[in-house]
Amino acid sequence: MRHKRQLRHITSHIAHSGFGRMLFDFELLHHLPVRVFRKRNEFIESLADGRTLSRMLGELGPGFVEAGRIAASRSDVVPQPYQNALLNNTSALPVMGEKKFTHLLKKSIGTSAVKEIGSIELDPYRSNLISQTNKAILKDGRRVLITVNDPKSVRLMGDTVETLQELLPAIASKFKNVIAESMLYELVRRAEMLSDLALAGSRAEMLDAHFEHHQKITIPEVLWEYTNRDVLVQRWHNHPTMREIAEGRKKTAAARKYINRYTAEAFIYQYGVGGVFVLRPLLSDMQIGPRNSVIMNHVLGTGYLEPEERRVFVALLYALLEGKPELAAKVLLKAHYGRHEHRRTYFSSGIHLPESRKASISELVWELLEQAWHGNMHVPLGISMAAESVLYLEHAFTRLDSDSFVLNDNLLLAIKKYTPEIFGLKKTASVAEIVTLVTADS
Repeated sequence: MRHKRQLRHITSHIAHSGFGRMLFDFELLHHLPVRVFRKRNEFIESLADGRTLSRMLGELGPGFVEAGRIAASRSDVVPQPYQNALLNNTSALPVMGEKKFTHLLKKSIGTSAVKEIGSIELDPYRSNLISQTNKAILKDGRRVLITVNDPKSVRLMGDTVETLQELLPAIASKFKNVIAESMLYELVRRAEMLSDLALAGSRAEMLDAHFEHHQKITIPEVLWEYTNRDVLVQRWHNHPTMREIAEGRKKTAAARKYINRYTAEAFIYQYGVGGVFVLRPLLSDMQIGPRNSVIMNHVLGTGYLEPEERRVFVALLYALLEGKPELAAKVLLKAHYGRHEHRRTYFSSGIHLPESRKASISELVWELLEQAWHGNMHVPLGISMAAESVLYLEHAFTRLDSDSFVLNDNLLLAIKKYTPEIFGLKKTASVAEIVTLVTADS
């Protein structure tokens, strides 16, 4: 009965927001309250714009916003006019006041632990769908970021997941079952990551382990004595952020060309070796430390590439960056058909991408995925999530450096540097050799 009431509320809100056509297409009209169902002919043809859709999802709750972002990573699911609006949906938790933030903190870690905090900044450092992060200083002098969950938003996230699981048969009827199921699975993983801050802390430590021997990349440590499911405390260093540098609010002696190179190397290492990667990298979450080092703060949103997907994604990037779209298509064919049928060529022979020297890496990747999706190919969700990460990384790079193709060059250098570790080949290996290795039969 609880789900039925929620479905009535959701479908009614969708109808009144201008998306009655969506309810008709997915055969969900019967979930409407009787008084609204009687008026179905008045709104059944309506379909509002992307901004309205984003606002509607924000009003329905945090789970719907995240589900929209996941769906928007595939153009075969979400029409192009709506993709940017959903991917860039900025819906966030309303700002918690000092009293509420401190109350939730005490409730989660105890009064004695809170007494070890010297001061907490009143203005939030960041808010997402269900939590807020503030800067603080412990009494022992350590600077930290404290993230606290809002219990109501956590509950709403869980309710959304359960509701979408109820709606899965209706959603799956309009797509291939594997697409709907994989997107729901990704939503469950993201909801768990957002709701369980101890899990987010574990992912941050996994990222830190990637760079244990990399002097130029740092993931601040998690302070586990204060961290649990509803609170995450991470070290924060007093260095300028890349956003502050880009906007001219702070200066640094660091050389941007090295900063850009080290950041690109960090992401190729995440995609190709560790598998855990920062899903939506932002300039405000990356600091410039001593000796051109890069510090990645506030690692709450992470994606994951399965072991067999890591080499596939890096090989795909390499082929596109080297201007070999037919080889990139061959890599996707391997992911689609499996080991023994990668010789099918109808997709790779018909692919048309912009010249690599005249297009950014995100344009190249998304154009390739668009053609694959519209050719009814299965693209592993991890790969589309990694492509989303590249899109955000590129946006950050273009704000930091006026050269819009600097990321292309740096990613290419990074792939060559890590070719021995990712593929077991020499640094001088050609893209053709790498693609042959990735697509070879066992």
